[in-house]
Amino acid sequence: MKMNVRIIESRIPKKEAVERLKPKRRFLLNQKKAFRKIEFLYLPYFWVRLQTLFKGKRDKLLIAIDAIDGTAVFPDENFIRFKELELSDPLPFLLQEERIKPLALDTAHDFSMQVGLRQKVPLETMGFLSIERVYYPFWIAYFSSPKGLTFTALDAVSGMRQGVKMKQVFIKALRILENSNAE
Repeated sequence: MKMNVRIIESRIPKKEAVERLKPKRRFLLNQKKAFRKIEFLYLPYFWVRLQTLFKGKRDKLLIAIDAIDGTAVFPDENFIRFKELELSDPLPFLLQEERIKPLALDTAHDFSMQVGLRQKVPLETMGFLSIERVYYPFWIAYFSSPKGLTFTALDAVSGMRQGVKMKQVFIKALRILENSNAE
């Protein structure tokens, strides 16, 4: 089913993604990974803006929480451009907004503790400014090795490889896609 959704535009073209994701030969580990294919994927995210107070100044804090597993990140808005796009069978928002609010507040609290310890002044969360549903772009590269198949994900906006924290999110997303394609 096709749906009009709000997406974040990709800044990394396929050719560049392939170059960034190609395996590097590791002579010490003697790993032989063969590149199989690459595909583009939009993950559902809640884009949460909070009002904060720090050293007497009001500010905004942006937290992006994936809607599959609830993993939170602090995106850099300087690279973000939104647009509307029609997607065929986009991934569903598994987490509901009621679950996102406490996650955002916990993440903001953890962040405020880090800032507070460094600056010796706490960052206060004043409330929610907005919560939006968006789709964030990633490149997924698949590899084969003597141990089996594996994959690596690349943020299609920043160009950063995704680490262990996001691996479970991608596994869940790929399983959802696999199940929906089997039906």
